[in-house]
Amino acid sequence: MRELCEQYANPDVAHRAFKGGPALARLAWLAAGGVLRRRRKLRMPARQFWGFDVWDARFLWVEVAPAVPAMLVFARLAGRAARRAEPKRLFLHVNQRIFHGAIVRFGQCRMTRVATALVSAGKARSCDYTHKPSAADVHCYYVVHPSSPHGEWALEAVLRPAFRALLADYGIAAVRLEFGDVPPVRPDAVTYLVYGPTDPLEMSSAEREYLAALAAEGIRTNVISAYALTPSGADRPGYEAARTVVPALCDELGINALYPDEIDRVRGIRTNTWQDVYINAIGETIRVKYRPTESLESDDAQVRGRLRREHAADVAELARLHREFHLWQRKPYTDGSIMFPHDGYWFVSQTMTDKTRMTSDDYDLITSFDEGLRGITYAGPRLPSSDSPEFLMLSSLMSMHGRRPRLIVHFHHRELTRGPRYRDLVTDTTIEGGQFAAGRLFFGELRRRGTDWFIIREHGMVWVGNSVGEFGAFVSRVVARP
Repeated sequence: MRELCEQYANPDVAHRAFKGGPALARLAWLAAGGVLRRRRKLRMPARQFWGFDVWDARFLWVEVAPAVPAMLVFARLAGRAARRAEPKRLFLHVNQRIFHGAIVRFGQCRMTRVATALVSAGKARSCDYTHKPSAADVHCYYVVHPSSPHGEWALEAVLRPAFRALLADYGIAAVRLEFGDVPPVRPDAVTYLVYGPTDPLEMSSAEREYLAALAAEGIRTNVISAYALTPSGADRPGYEAARTVVPALCDELGINALYPDEIDRVRGIRTNTWQDVYINAIGETIRVKYRPTESLESDDAQVRGRLRREHAADVAELARLHREFHLWQRKPYTDGSIMFPHDGYWFVSQTMTDKTRMTSDDYDLITSFDEGLRGITYAGPRLPSSDSPEFLMLSSLMSMHGRRPRLIVHFHHRELTRGPRYRDLVTDTTIEGGQFAAGRLFFGELRRRGTDWFIIREHGMVWVGNSVGEFGAFVSRVVARP
């Protein structure tokens, strides 16, 4: 037994077994490393793997120990079958379906129990976007509602196409889980899960408890909606309540129910498309589509410091307006962005900035951009807003055809985005954000309408002007207080 533990305490050996049975070998390696306290080989303190106490005696001996002998034997056999595999130290990635099956077969306990034990010793942190997340920084899952009559359809027509596109475009793979499974959360990564299809207005207590448990562990959870239609293909009576009830439900559970603008008369439901899931998955995980380059020039740092002082009062007033008028749809840190264009550079909010509590410290200096390379050069501690490309392009086009705006604000509002007012200012089609090309479309919308603001279909508002005072007057005039 000690010989096996010595062998599997070596990460390279563990990875060779990983090729045949990743979850089993990984658990074997965890157990062996915990028993022997191989701190030198792990190159980290024994109590700092994944950001929580994996060597906690209860977890190691109560949850893992009963399965260790069988797992070690299985992993060793798998290692022999993959002896020629080159070690690449990929043992930190977990195939959740194999993990779940291994626990059920050898440990006789549910994955949810193990996941709870894993995260109970320390709450996981989400990626802080000090750098652009890669595919390795994202753990993506999906769960099909087991009782939904549209489950198999959603799997084939929505979930799988969305995640095939996500894998092809960004290298992010998704793993299917069963209802009730709570995946482990790493503090240095983003964990994202899509659940559905379900009717948020008729969600069962079991669904609510499960979704709340996912959110409580720091898992960014999206829900595919499916509202039943009448036999004639119209929305059922009571659907209009979704406009207020569903946002309140999302706030309560800490989730995001995707807005359903697809009418499927074959299945008789109002639901989401695979493109909805794909776009939201990007926004919840890697967020930024541009290629960032951080400037370490002292001159850029000095300019950013000067702008922080100059715009401190402006940012404080914008934070007050966001609080008072509730200028967000989901969360104040996921929604919206703000840019102060200057001649030759831009002062922009950082991605995932809480607009209700922000200060000028939460802003970056953008010094240049390259549309062809999709590149942005910036100075600051975190990445500029994911909306930066379109607003860089918009401000540049406006300066070429008139006068550069001094302030651009992108915000959300639960009544204004999809309510009955200002429907003449809604774009004809949806516009994918995070792209320089979107800025050209924004410029066209403003010129065609002859206004200083418009509504992006199924998304939010864009306003351009010259001062925070102008924006405050606009908000007081147009936006209804909550």
